[in-house]
Amino acid sequence: MFTITKVFKFEMAHVLDGSYTEACQLIHGHSYKMEVEVMCKNLNEDGMVIDFKLLKEIVKEEVIDVYDHQFVISNKRKESGGIPYPNYITVDYNPTAENMCKDFFEKIDSKLIKGIGNRIKLESVSLWETETGKAKYNRSVS
Repeated sequence: MFTITKVFKFEMAHVLDGSYTEACQLIHGHSYKMEVEVMCKNLNEDGMVIDFKLLKEIVKEEVIDVYDHQFVISNKRKESGGIPYPNYITVDYNPTAENMCKDFFEKIDSKLIKGIGNRIKLESVSLWETETGKAKYNRSVS
């Protein structure tokens, strides 16, 4: 099995609902680092899992261009009228690192399948929220 990993960086602010600390319920931001790991059994005709440039274009389109320098909140908070800010992105979940990993995984995986097919698989997405803490979402193995 062959794997490659590409690292991306972006800035984003969010608010967590029902957090265990009041500080996390306030607007705060992070310098995120995201690791995207792709795997395959057989290399393509060029001897690659996937061209790093193509992987970068996919991740940039699906995640980075959407979330970089944005403020992310859950739809639940928006519906309660708890946000007086004009520019934000809403998501259907509490925007924790764990939930964002799963969301980003699904977005990237869908784009890879549409563009490349089943030769390669997205293995995992890791999201570093701080220098010492990350969440990781792996492909389910059944």
